Amino acid sequence: MMRRLLLLAVVVAPSLDVAIGDGAAAQWPGEIVGTIVDRETRHVVPFATVEAAELGLMTTAGSDGEFRFKAISSGTHVIRVQRLGYRSSEITVKVAHGRITRVTVELTVATVAVDPVVAQSLNRDAAGFQLDRAAIERSGATTVGDLIDRVPGVVVRRTGLAGPEYAMIRGSGAGGVLVLLDGVAINDPVTGAADLSTVSVSSVESVTVEVGARSARYGPRARAGVIVVESRRAGTSTEVVLGAGSLGSRDASIETGNAIGAWRWSAGGLVSLADGEFDYRLPVRAGGLSGTRTNADLGRTNVFGTAERDLRIGRLAFRAAVETGDRGLPGKAFAPSFNARQAFDRVRLHANWNRESDGGTSEVAFHSARQRLEHRDPEPPLGPAYDDETTVDEVGLRSSITRAVHRGGVREVGFDGDFRYRAVDADGLDERAFDDFNDFGVGARAIGDLGDIELTAQARVDRDDVTDAWFFSHAIGAGVTTGRLRLEVAHRSAFNPPALGDLFFDAAIGVAPNPDLRPERVVSEIEFGLSAHRSGDIALAVGASMYRADVDDMIEWAPDFRFIWSPQNFDVLRRGGEVWLSATIAEMDLTADLSYANAQVRYDSSEGRADVQVVYRPQHSAQSRVVWTPGDWRLRAESRYTGARTTAPTEANQLPGFWTFDVAAARLWRVGSLDAETELAIDRVSGETQALIFGFPEPGRRFRVQLRIRPQTSD
Repeated sequence: MMRRLLLLAVVVAPSLDVAIGDGAAAQWPGEIVGTIVDRETRHVVPFATVEAAELGLMTTAGSDGEFRFKAISSGTHVIRVQRLGYRSSEITVKVAHGRITRVTVELTVATVAVDPVVAQSLNRDAAGFQLDRAAIERSGATTVGDLIDRVPGVVVRRTGLAGPEYAMIRGSGAGGVLVLLDGVAINDPVTGAADLSTVSVSSVESVTVEVGARSARYGPRARAGVIVVESRRAGTSTEVVLGAGSLGSRDASIETGNAIGAWRWSAGGLVSLADGEFDYRLPVRAGGLSGTRTNADLGRTNVFGTAERDLRIGRLAFRAAVETGDRGLPGKAFAPSFNARQAFDRVRLHANWNRESDGGTSEVAFHSARQRLEHRDPEPPLGPAYDDETTVDEVGLRSSITRAVHRGGVREVGFDGDFRYRAVDADGLDERAFDDFNDFGVGARAIGDLGDIELTAQARVDRDDVTDAWFFSHAIGAGVTTGRLRLEVAHRSAFNPPALGDLFFDAAIGVAPNPDLRPERVVSEIEFGLSAHRSGDIALAVGASMYRADVDDMIEWAPDFRFIWSPQNFDVLRRGGEVWLSATIAEMDLTADLSYANAQVRYDSSEGRADVQVVYRPQHSAQSRVVWTPGDWRLRAESRYTGARTTAPTEANQLPGFWTFDVAAARLWRVGSLDAETELAIDRVSGETQALIFGFPEPGRRFRVQLRIRPQTSD
């Protein structure tokens, strides 16, 4: 008990206010820090142009909607904000000596709405790609996996239309990507991976992808990147969405919200079904015979609610969600599973308090969650029958504090801590596995200036209960902004402990765990980034990044000399980069996005492995997207390239790269006081049937129709 109280004190302590002397405040100029949000939805508006004309200052808000003006004289100043698709807005800000004045600027959607830019800016110390609610609605995606598949450096691994979806970033495995849902990791402790197909976009407000080593900020499993998912916020909108398509897919969702006194609330739900059957032909190397994909159905429900209110001491918010699903696991085409099933459900409760003031921000968050996952097959194609269930119960506490300072070039410091207790009951693990364990971590960060150079530093210490080890992570970054051009460099480290399944999987025919596995480590990641933004009639966002981030002891399942599959540690040489371009031509109502990613992830030949690409990690990937919105129409065309993949640590039997092409057309209809939008989307219009993973067939061309109804909003 005393140990847990001490841990709790470590976590909560950063949330307490830190007194900072004001004696020297008058000797320093002030600052303005602002956040730009949509007046109706309250989601952030990225890349707006912010101008303080009387001061001769102008900047562009980041992907998080935040902007900052430094060295501002005391007095009253006018800030003007402009963003394509929104009406311009002006606010008056009163600045005091030595103080940071925080403001929120609300923008109202203009009469002609233009599809928003999907990705594209470098954050202070690395690439961060954000999709807000407007972009989510126009993407046509149904799951978070569908949504992030267009982000540079991200490849989503699927094993069928209705199967699980796992994100791989910069050639990582799924276990090296941390997925946070409202600040809570949803990575399965048994597999280490997060199934993004279980998170429906109907309940999501925004998704941010931060690529690169992120353990210094987020802790374990952030070896290659972090996916931050925020649930819908409280609001007053009402919306109904109905959809249907090929393979027997149909879905319906509803969301509504209102205000009761000082409280704002929203609630909604989703039901999604699919039959999933289709005819296919096996690859030549697997016999070339025809077959029918069966046991590929899916049923999923999602119910969520949120409530929040503003208090004198800050903002209080509560969120709750229940997600359930059941689907078939048809297996590989040449060894099908006719009865394999997966059932999953998750219950989440989340409470959050945060406070913003001139001196900084404070936040405390509590969460509780239960996740259950069941796999069963009474007649598998290989091995004995199984019926395994995993249940994870979790509670956690997280706190963070940020304070403004003006000492020695440092202008902002922050501290955070988190504690998590998990109880795991898994039939598929042997008797050596943990039943429950505690993880905790504490970190600090600082932002400062050295002349025109902005400096950031982060450090964190984590304790992992499974390996009973301590891990230190760091991130140091520097950025220079010249006009609309920004150059950044960063050095980081990260770690990833083995998953319970890697260590303690209940051995079966042909497979065995490895209790001697070492954690994955990125000791040194170096990244350079360059980005530029331009607003106006032709708005542009362009950027490029290069990195080197070798991985010591990457964990991969591989056969030994007896052909027994078991997880092993391999040193991996990893380097690459991304380039992206977004353009919006206002007069033509046209937007376009282009990106290319190169992720060279090769086994280190000095360790006795061939110097070839790690299995199923395409070195090359690319995507393009064009959206035209003439009047009430919205037309979209997309293409995506998945490069060649190796199926073993050799270049023999390499799978060739392939392109996919998608198109969609939507129209807005005004019916009385309602807005009704109809959309027809066709995926893989050329009938492409290639897949990322060998042996998992794709149905080729498929379509979807959708109707979205909501009350009209006043201009």
